[in-house]
Amino acid sequence: MKIDSKIIAIAMVVMILGGVFTADALGIWKPESQKTPAKFSSGEFAGAYNPEDIRGSYSFGDIENSFDVSVETLADAFGINSTTTDIYRFQLKSLEEIYIDLEDDQEIGTGSVKYFVALYTGVPYTEESDNLPLRAVEILFEEGKIDTEQRDKLMKIVIDTSLYLSPVTENDSNPEPSESTDEHEAEKIINGNTIINDLLNYGITESQLIEVLGEMPASKNMKIRDFCTEKGLSFSEVKNKLTELLN
Repeated sequence: MKIDSKIIAIAMVVMILGGVFTADALGIWKPESQKTPAKFSSGEFAGAYNPEDIRGSYSFGDIENSFDVSVETLADAFGINSTTTDIYRFQLKSLEEIYIDLEDDQEIGTGSVKYFVALYTGVPYTEESDNLPLRAVEILFEEGKIDTEQRDKLMKIVIDTSLYLSPVTENDSNPEPSESTDEHEAEKIINGNTIINDLLNYGITESQLIEVLGEMPASKNMKIRDFCTEKGLSFSEVKNKLTELLN
């Protein structure tokens, strides 16, 4: 029996389109330009996007589109200044350039974002050796994504990224004082490097510190961020309260 060539052509098109549709539905296939991660194909999270498929070319906006994590949360977690950077278009591969001065065995990059997104959304993740910014772990704990036991475990792999300046975040960490700003006033900055003695020199009293921190740290050389981490306090909240005392 001779089959018409038109019928064969139509059948082939139907088969190809059917295969693409099926692969797309399973999250196996996607166009090269489409920044959408693959989905879990089975198990409890079947149909959900898999953070392990996030690529360095993805932007914070791409992640927000696929996962329940806002670009603002991502920028806060990874130390990206939203006033000087388009955080929606910020690509993950840029993180390695920003934190290039980390130790040889440390890295904040795409893997860190994958791990953070997995923890934030509560889906499985196998590469649990990736470093995380200290602020990222604080956010996870503050928003109830992890418990105290998980936080303590993650503290072994955290990096205080506020200690590492970069072209993207430097303007935010060290703002240029205006001509009318007194030099002494310009130095009153509270960040991850600020120690207790700095606050006392700024004019904040011990009684005010106790009111904000709950107690007076044993060492005046202790960093505020380290104290907050040790006591389970939110550094961002403490920082805001201390900043108000300076105004």
